[in-house]
Amino acid sequence: MFIPRLKPFVLATAIVASVGLMTESRAAVLLIDDTGQLTGAQGVDVNGTLYDVTFADGTCAGLFDGCDDAGDFTFNNQADVLAAAQALLDQVFVNTVSGAFDDDTGLTNGCEGGGNCFTHIPFAIADFEANVPTAMVINAPIEADDAALANMVPENTPTELFPQQNYALFAATGPGGPDTPGADVPAPSALLLFAAGLAGLAAAGRRHRRERNLD
Repeated sequence: MFIPRLKPFVLATAIVASVGLMTESRAAVLLIDDTGQLTGAQGVDVNGTLYDVTFADGTCAGLFDGCDDAGDFTFNNQADVLAAAQALLDQVFVNTVSGAFDDDTGLTNGCEGGGNCFTHIPFAIADFEANVPTAMVINAPIEADDAALANMVPENTPTELFPQQNYALFAATGPGGPDTPGADVPAPSALLLFAAGLAGLAAAGRRHRRERNLD
């Protein structure tokens, strides 16, 4: 085996390549329809668990099985739902080669009105009232983006009445994430790092064989 005799630089290159590839492979995959609208994402990392997310117009009652029971929602405490809201800002509402989904909020399904986009993520509490609590993701093209707790629209009010609002539906997919390829998958930095690591390992192998032939 020649690996124990690798130079520190070659080892570092291989390690960086591997870490870079794993990091890039965990990036969320944006789902974009044929009109350029962002309809959701796959593999959104919330505290180490991966979720599929869909952005939809409708009512809380219609989208969340009545919106009146703790079992209707993916998240059941403030900490988790705020983490989910922040994940949308960090991993989904971002500018990519497929669209400026941070700068142009009107590209997100349900937020065709442009300006600030208000995405609601309802979560469970002990007692439900007419206004179910939510984490509100504010994707703002001018001001700083924000994720905060807020009261959402009443459970039977359709978001179609408010062209800058939608709901985010989270479905856990497990730590391995979804297998379906999406529209926004390029990861050139990881591929370059991986290629560099392989090249370094190959060069080290050739050098080791030459040294053995000289012995």
